[in-house]
Amino acid sequence: MAETEETDVQALQDEIERLKQHNAKLLQEKKDAVTESERQSKRAEDSATELERVTQRPIMQVFESLAPSENLAGYLRQEFGRYFSVENAGGELKIKDSDGNPVKLGEQECAFDVSTVQRLVNDRGLDSLKPLMAAPRNNGGGAVGGSSRPAQASDKPAPREEKRAFGLQ
Repeated sequence: MAETEETDVQALQDEIERLKQHNAKLLQEKKDAVTESERQSKRAEDSATELERVTQRPIMQVFESLAPSENLAGYLRQEFGRYFSVENAGGELKIKDSDGNPVKLGEQECAFDVSTVQRLVNDRGLDSLKPLMAAPRNNGGGAVGGSSRPAQASDKPAPREEKRAFGLQ
């Protein structure tokens, strides 16, 4: 009987050791899977950043050059989106109307650039977009800036400071 108990104990200890090894193997597999998942997430994030750079950044640059500030550029893009959309057609950005049809000025389809957006806003009477766009020569109403000419010496002599006597004057 003692021999059976000893065999059972040995069998249980062998089973425990086998389970520990299997557990260690599973933990390593989990660690490898987590590492791979993190690597794939990073790759997906990099791809999304690159996609944004290639597709959205050129569009935003046009709006940033039209608007007087970066904050207004985002709002200008949002308001422009109420009337038009911008699509990449064979590597070239084209303007489409709200129904998805190409927008034309004259006979040509509109390419998405600063001058075309300005023409569309003016020609189509999109008055809600005009205040969001910078004036073409936004430089102080045509006034000559002070940096274009050197400072001139004053014609007036500097006032002399008189010595004051102690007390009230």
